[in-house]
Amino acid sequence: MKQIPVIMLVWLLAISPMSGAALTDREIRLGTNMHLAPDATNDPHSPRTGSFEPLQCILDRLGQPYSIITKPWRRAYQEVRKELLDGFFTAIALRDTQRYGSLSEPLVLENWYWFWRADMPPASSWRDGYRLGTILGSQQELWLTQEGFPKTITANNLPQLLKMLFSGRIDVLLADKDQFEDAFKQLAGEFAYQSRFFRYVPLSVYFGHPFLKQHPDFLKAFNRAMPACVSDNFSLSPSEQKIIEDYLAPLMAQWLVDESLTDAVQAQNKNLAKITDEALQQLESEWLVPIDGEASWQSEVVNHPVSVKLRGFKQQAAPLITEIIVMDARGATVASSDATTNFLNHHEEKYLSVFGKPEGTLLVEPVMYDASTRHFQVHVSAPVYIAGVTQSVGVLTVGVDVEQALSLDD
Repeated sequence: MKQIPVIMLVWLLAISPMSGAALTDREIRLGTNMHLAPDATNDPHSPRTGSFEPLQCILDRLGQPYSIITKPWRRAYQEVRKELLDGFFTAIALRDTQRYGSLSEPLVLENWYWFWRADMPPASSWRDGYRLGTILGSQQELWLTQEGFPKTITANNLPQLLKMLFSGRIDVLLADKDQFEDAFKQLAGEFAYQSRFFRYVPLSVYFGHPFLKQHPDFLKAFNRAMPACVSDNFSLSPSEQKIIEDYLAPLMAQWLVDESLTDAVQAQNKNLAKITDEALQQLESEWLVPIDGEASWQSEVVNHPVSVKLRGFKQQAAPLITEIIVMDARGATVASSDATTNFLNHHEEKYLSVFGKPEGTLLVEPVMYDASTRHFQVHVSAPVYIAGVTQSVGVLTVGVDVEQALSLDD
């Protein structure tokens, strides 16, 4: 099998403007499998080129000078192990990687789908008896190898892989949905395909243990700077959002007219009507604090009869529903299916963009990724109304396991 040549391209990137003192006393060396040449920065057939911009944004915010060398994933990984590189991007979590380094929070969330020709029946599993195609050295090839799939048939780029699919040389390929669709638009001729959601894959920066040992605060600072630079990378596509809305809309419509839920919201609105914002903040600070040696106020809310009912709703829709939260008119928690870290939600999108909106509004937020559990979730929120009142009185938010939900479309 022909080896991908190393691209001996080094970018010495000037940091302008520096937003703070650098975290290390030298330029850090990063490898990548992305094409960084100016004429390739918009190439949809390479690994996700957009992940370079969040990385540059983060390092700019940290005031950290750096250099980048492009080379295949396997070689870059080996050079991180040998301390020839300080890190590599973008990287996926493989079984062996944690022995020699640590992954940052995700820069990009890729959306992997199976794609096959329209004249082929779908398979319940593509593991056995099928010719699988991947890009040589890609994240998909690495992951399939780790998971024990048969050896894949590889191509150097996605356009080549699509030609192999539609000529019948392979039966199915695994690729990021956006990258596949961009490449498909460039094909000449009439072709048709089917697709099925497979999984989300977080792509991160992989930093070697020797580098992190020398600079123990670097990874924490890197992760703290990330939210301001990666927010656009986790949005659902319109078709994915519709799958979730179609599933949740009828469920939430039933829950929103439950009298015990609306009565509890009205009661809390009345109880807190005369409390100042400062007093609400004090309640927030006491949310997790035990009262006179007893359970915390949070525990009282979680054990509220409506919270018990919410757990019943969650169980009925398991494993798709991960949490249900009911808020009052000021964004304070009325009831929740699970323990929450906050009492006040008035600063969060699920309240700010939903409260006061017309009845029937649904807000589907971007995908959230929990690195500790490797769990992907979206929040779907709707305003709470009661009969005879023209203004919303609260907000209902439902957490959804997005991978489970998108698999409903199989």
